Amino acid sequence: MNSGELDLSEAADAQRGLRPLLATLALGAAGWLGAVLSVHSGASDPAAFLAWVALMAPVAGAFAVQAHLAPLPWGAAAPSSWVLGLVWCAASSQRIVPTPLWGAAAWMGLFALGAAGAQLWTQLTAQRDARAAYVATLAALALSCAAWAPGLAGAPWSPELTELLLDLSPLTLVAECAGLDWMRTPLVYDAAQTDRLERAAWRGELAGPLCLLVGYVSWALARRVRCCAPPA
Repeated sequence: MNSGELDLSEAADAQRGLRPLLATLALGAAGWLGAVLSVHSGASDPAAFLAWVALMAPVAGAFAVQAHLAPLPWGAAAPSSWVLGLVWCAASSQRIVPTPLWGAAAWMGLFALGAAGAQLWTQLTAQRDARAAYVATLAALALSCAAWAPGLAGAPWSPELTELLLDLSPLTLVAECAGLDWMRTPLVYDAAQTDRLERAAWRGELAGPLCLLVGYVSWALARRVRCCAPPA
C-alpha cells in the first residue's frame, strides 16, 4: 500500500469514527429542543419537557439504529444527555420534579425500545430506512393521546379503558417516574376525567429502572437476532 492509499484509508477511518459522535450529538440536540419549546412567559416547564422527550425517545431510538449506533456507549449517551435539558428547565421553574433520575431511566428505556423495534424491522425487511422511525412516531403519538383525546370531543372512554390507556402512555410513564402527578395535569384531568379513576400511579423507583433494563436488553437481543439471521 503506497502513501496515498494509506492517507485515504486513515481519512476514511477517521470519518467512520466521527459518525457515531455526530449522530449522538444530533439525537441529543433533538431532546434538548424540548427545553427551548417548553419556555413560556420567560420560564421553562419541566412537565412540557418531559412530555417532549417521552414522545421523542422511541423515535430517536429508531433513528439511532438507522445511524448504526450500538446500545453502548453511543446508544446510552444520546438519551442520557437529555438530563441536562431537564435540569435547565427545573432550574427556571417553580414546578418541582421530585425524582428526575427515574424519569430519565424511563425515557432511556423508551429510546432503547424504539431502537429494538427498528432493529427487528431492519432484520425482517433487510432494509435500513426511515420507515421504522415513522412507525415509532405514529405509535408514540397514538399511545400518548389515546387516553384523553376522545374526551376533548366530549366522549371520554370508560374508566377501565382510560386507566389501561394511561398505563400504556409514554407520557404517563415518564412523568410519573419523574414524580409528577400526571393525572392532575389540567389537559389530562379535564379530557380524561381522571377524578373518576382509581388508577395507581407508576412507582418511579421500580418502573424507571425496569423500563431501562427491558429496553436495552431488547435492543441487544434484537441486534443478536439480526447478526444470527442467515443471509438471504
